[in-house]
Amino acid sequence: MVTCKDWQHVWLNESFASYFDPLYHEETLGKDHFAFTMYEAQKAGINTDKALGRKPIVSAGSFTTNLYPRGASVLHMLRFQLGEELFWRAINHYITKHQFSSVETNDLKVAIEEATGQNLYWFFDQWMYRAGYPQFAVSSTCRIRQAHFCSM
Repeated sequence: MVTCKDWQHVWLNESFASYFDPLYHEETLGKDHFAFTMYEAQKAGINTDKALGRKPIVSAGSFTTNLYPRGASVLHMLRFQLGEELFWRAINHYITKHQFSSVETNDLKVAIEEATGQNLYWFFDQWMYRAGYPQFAVSSTCRIRQAHFCSM
């Protein structure tokens, strides 16, 4: 129905295909099966970064596991971020607006923003255009007080 304008945006084809297969299984095999599949997709994306180096999803030189399972898990995060109703409204708008044409990543972002009224620059910047996954440095201290609790 839609295809990518060039190889840099091939994730639009492959990640959607990799996400919609588990979505079918979510309906036929249940939510637990789907959740485990998404967990495995996230692990595959992290392992690819560790083994082959960090690459953004939107990249002409992106690896297959970056496009397939990692891209699928990012689409799932987008679904979670938007909620069921807005996610499906946005996907419907994207497909309707761009049917039988070539697209790039920004076309998806704009269509989602048009359908939901939400600015998703931050999401696409973090998950599509930047390499890898977020890493956090976390520390904690424990202070003994009268109530004897630890703070982070």
